[in-house]
Amino acid sequence: MVRRFAFAAAMACGATTAAPARAEAPPFVTTDTDIADKLELATFVSVAAHDGVHFSTLGFDLAVPLAPSWELTLVPRFAQAGHGDQRESGFGDTEIAVKYLALSETDGRPAVAFEPNLTFPTGGRRLGEGRVAIEIPLLISKGFGPWRVSGQVGFERLGFKAPEDHAPMSLLLERTMSEHLSLGAELANDLPMRRPSQGETDVNFGAAWTFHDGLKLQSAFGRRLASQDTPADLHSTVALAVEF
Repeated sequence: MVRRFAFAAAMACGATTAAPARAEAPPFVTTDTDIADKLELATFVSVAAHDGVHFSTLGFDLAVPLAPSWELTLVPRFAQAGHGDQRESGFGDTEIAVKYLALSETDGRPAVAFEPNLTFPTGGRRLGEGRVAIEIPLLISKGFGPWRVSGQVGFERLGFKAPEDHAPMSLLLERTMSEHLSLGAELANDLPMRRPSQGETDVNFGAAWTFHDGLKLQSAFGRRLASQDTPADLHSTVALAVEF
């Protein structure tokens, strides 16, 4: 089982640097409901850019099985932000998550899981969100032959002083093309609950190639549509996942 990843998309922050809209990991925003039964490590690189502003991330997604229905995930990051010739690099934000599989998938019902996660602002304002983020998502997925549909909806709070509440949601459609190749398309939205008209919408496309059991290469690209607060951007991700 290879964990999902999500884009480290970027947005402008002043005139000289960039900051990520959210501290995620690659290539799809939607998290799968699978629980790791072995130690898994995925290395990923994400890049986002618009109008000369860029933000890139090198991250490591470590999944640790705790019990048959429980998984712990740790995602540290290194980040670089820049505009023109100005650059800044260092630690990005760090995420810790615990996933619980509430219902396993059967012929008549989808799999259902919860994955509360906590993001620490180790990247500060320049290379991260700059404040603690808490998210509680509900994950649902169901297979239909070579097709698989996954959805995610949840609640997210950014910061403790003057907090911002968001309602992230996404839908992912994947198709197995062969023994080694699968393709996916995703629509994701992050709605500020007090300002729903200023939500951020991502359209993402990706592919995964399995070399053999326990080794998978994933790549994806997408576009974040412009909103009142955020300009449009282009982003891409490459990830290599290994089971031990």
